[in-house]
Amino acid sequence: MEVFQLILCIIGVVVFSSFVSRFIPKVSTPLVQIAMGAIITQVPGFPNASLNPELFMVLFIAPLLYLEAHEIDKSELLKSLKLSLSLAIGLAIATMVAVGVVVHAVWPSVTLAAALALGAALGPTDAVAVSSLGKEASLSLRQLGVLKGESLFNDASGIVGFQFAIAAAITGEFAIGRAAGEFALSFIGGAVYGLVIALLANWLFETVRSLGWETTTTRILMELFLPFMLYLTAEELHVSGILAVVASGLFVRFDRTGIGPNVARTNIVSSSVWGVLSFSLNGAVFILLGMQLPKAMSASWDDPGVSNVRLSIVILLVSLVVVTMRFLWVAGMLRLARDVNTGKRRKMTPARWRSAAVMTFGGAKGTITLSLMFTIPFTVTWG
Repeated sequence: MEVFQLILCIIGVVVFSSFVSRFIPKVSTPLVQIAMGAIITQVPGFPNASLNPELFMVLFIAPLLYLEAHEIDKSELLKSLKLSLSLAIGLAIATMVAVGVVVHAVWPSVTLAAALALGAALGPTDAVAVSSLGKEASLSLRQLGVLKGESLFNDASGIVGFQFAIAAAITGEFAIGRAAGEFALSFIGGAVYGLVIALLANWLFETVRSLGWETTTTRILMELFLPFMLYLTAEELHVSGILAVVASGLFVRFDRTGIGPNVARTNIVSSSVWGVLSFSLNGAVFILLGMQLPKAMSASWDDPGVSNVRLSIVILLVSLVVVTMRFLWVAGMLRLARDVNTGKRRKMTPARWRSAAVMTFGGAKGTITLSLMFTIPFTVTWG
């Protein structure tokens, strides 16, 4: 009963936050939701929130990533695929290693595996945040396309890297060769599995529609069922559930086919349902974060065994490493990229340096990073 009450309370706060945001348009809705989450924990009798990490990944990550992959502009994604993959995989791995090495060097009691997990969690960017920034910062279509593509793929690379680092931190064992092999198998296997399921889903939905069996209710229920089923079955097969969800979201196209008033009405209702679900899940993540913040911060800040000065320095240092790594990577990428018309590399002009700065701060962190932070264990089995 307490869990049900918690769910109702969180949904109520998500709804209330949407009204509050209308009166303070200069403050982003996620920040409002974080603040409200921190406030409601002070209300007497408010139920405590604790989520199983696996449940959190299935409940929040799977549907959000599926929707993000499905709605991305495929033509823009193809145009900027190389640049997006460079940021999503190359920069994500470089950030994970850089943050891990720096944190472990500055604070040796934090194991290298745990520090790498922190770096992996700080890698993913958020497509929703990128879209919001694009409206306010006047990002070009090219920049927006690169950042959205990056946010889609680095969710997968960051989460897989995070899972391996956490496993190493908990077990105390990390074999590079074995980890690399498992990483590749997980990546490729997850992508192939997601593609196969997407093709089967396309065939099934289109067949049901052609036979006249499709109804709005069954179609939407099947759509909502797909990402959860994909993630769970992929994990059972020991391949990446995240990659499976992303690959399937990219190739599912049944809602783009068919004509007629019934199909159009079903597509409109489906879009509305997904919009509500996306806003609710995103809002729930930020409210849960706000609920956890006071306890999470006080656990370290009030601990006499932890130096608050060192803690503050490490936070600033990690932020600096993440921003600097991103700026240098983007600048190098712009310098090496060849002009579409001439095929030659272009020099870095003030305008191109400015573009590098915009793309550096345009890669905002969001739901995925926060969700990963929730799954980091506070202690391991041996204390």
